[in-house]
Amino acid sequence: MPQDTRVSARSDSREVESARACQLLNTTSVRLAAALQSAPRMRRSTLPLLLALSSGCTDLRDLPPPGEAVVSKAQRITSVAPDQDVAEASAANTAFGLALLARHPDDNFIFSPYSVTSATSMLEAGAATTTLSGITQALRQTLPPAQHHRAMNTLEAALEVRGATAKAQGGRPFRLVVTNQLFAQKGQHLEAPFLDTLAQEYGSGLRLLDFSTDAARVSINQWVGQRTEGKIPALFRENALTGARLVIVNTLYFRANWSTAFPVANTKAEPFHGLDGSVVDVPTMHHSNVSGRAAVVDGVQVAELSYDGDDTALVIVAPPAGTFATFERGFDASKYDALVSKVERATMDLHLPKLTLRSDFDLTPDLEAFGMGDAFVPGKADFSGMTGDRTQYLAVAVHQAVIIVDESGTEAAAATGFATRVTAALQPVEVVIDRPFLFFLRDVKTGLVLFAGRVVRP
Repeated sequence: MPQDTRVSARSDSREVESARACQLLNTTSVRLAAALQSAPRMRRSTLPLLLALSSGCTDLRDLPPPGEAVVSKAQRITSVAPDQDVAEASAANTAFGLALLARHPDDNFIFSPYSVTSATSMLEAGAATTTLSGITQALRQTLPPAQHHRAMNTLEAALEVRGATAKAQGGRPFRLVVTNQLFAQKGQHLEAPFLDTLAQEYGSGLRLLDFSTDAARVSINQWVGQRTEGKIPALFRENALTGARLVIVNTLYFRANWSTAFPVANTKAEPFHGLDGSVVDVPTMHHSNVSGRAAVVDGVQVAELSYDGDDTALVIVAPPAGTFATFERGFDASKYDALVSKVERATMDLHLPKLTLRSDFDLTPDLEAFGMGDAFVPGKADFSGMTGDRTQYLAVAVHQAVIIVDESGTEAAAATGFATRVTAALQPVEVVIDRPFLFFLRDVKTGLVLFAGRVVRP
C-alpha cells in the first residue's frame, strides 16, 4: 500500500491536525461558492469574501482529502529523470493539448493539458494490453511507461519550486499547487505495484470511501473546491460516482501577478474583431512600457508576458485578421515550438483584453477519438494492473478549468476526474490583441503547457 503523503509533505496525522481548525470554514465556503453559481446578483460581492476567508485560513497543502487514509512505507521518489525524457514528456503534453484544443473549435475554450495528462497517466499505471496502448496513443506518449511516469514525477517536482524568487507584489504570493489523489471503494482489492507507482511517481495517497450513495461525490467535490480555492466547486455531477469502485483526481491551481502590472486606469473599452467580422468593444488592458518577449513570424503576432519570478509566462498567438480559422487548423506542436523559439526580449506597448473563461466538459468523446475507446467498454477494458482482474472499466471522465486575467495577474484552476465501475525588442513593440487568439500558460524552464485556450469573443 502507498504512503498517503509526499516525502516533502507533512505526515497524514500532522496534515489532519494542522487543517482541523479551518476545515469547517473551508468546507462551508466551498459549499456556498457552489450555491452562488446560481445566484449571480450575490456572486460578485459575496464570493470574493468567502474565498478570501477560506484561502486565508490555511495552506492548500494542509487540506486532507476525504475518506479513511491508507498509509504505507512507499515514499515519493526524488531521483530525477534524464533531461531528454523530461523534454519528451513535456513535448507530448503540448501535442496532446493542441490535439484536444482542435476538437473544441469555434468558441472560447480553456483547459489544462497538464491536468488531463497527469490524471490519465495515473490510469495508465493500472492499464494493460490494448487499454494501455490506447492510453499511450491518446497522450502522444513517446516514452515507455516506466520512463514516462518518472518524467511526470520530475516535471511535478520542478513545478513545486516555481515562484521561489517571486516578490508577491500587492501582497498576493505566487502559487502553483498540483495534487494527485486516488479514492477507492472500501473493500476493493488493489494491486501493490499500481499503488506503489501512484505513491512513488505521483505522490498520490489512497483514501477509502463508500460510493454506494452520493455522499462520497459530495465530499470529493468539496475537497476539489478547497484545492482550487473555490474555482472548481463541483467537478463531478450528481450521482456520477454512485457505484464507482475507483476514482482518480488531479487538481491544478495557479495564481501569480504579472512581473509588471497593467495600470488599472489604462483599462478601457477597445474594439475586438470577431471571427464573423463583427466588431465589439471589450474591456482591454493597456501598458505602454511592459517588458516581455515578442515576435512577428509570417504575420503571426506572438507575445510572451512573464509572471512574478519569471518562472512562468503567458504566450499569446494572434494570426493576422481574417486568418484565424485557417491558421488554427494547421497549428500543431512543431509550429507552436517554432513560434515560441522566435520570441526575443522586447519592450511592448501591449493591449490585451481582460478575460474570464470557464469550461466544463466530458472527456470521454475526446479520449475515445484519440485511441482510448477500449477503456470505456465493459469486457474490453483492461485495468488488471489496478485490481488483478478485468472487471473495471472507465465510466466517468470529466474536466473543468477556469482562467481569470486582469491588470494584476492571472488566476487559473483545473481539475480532471476519472471513475471506474465494475462490469456488470529595443524600441517598444506595439502588440494589439484585437482579434481571436490562442493562449498558453507555460512553465518557462521545462516548456510544460499548464493551461491552453482560445479566445474568439472576450
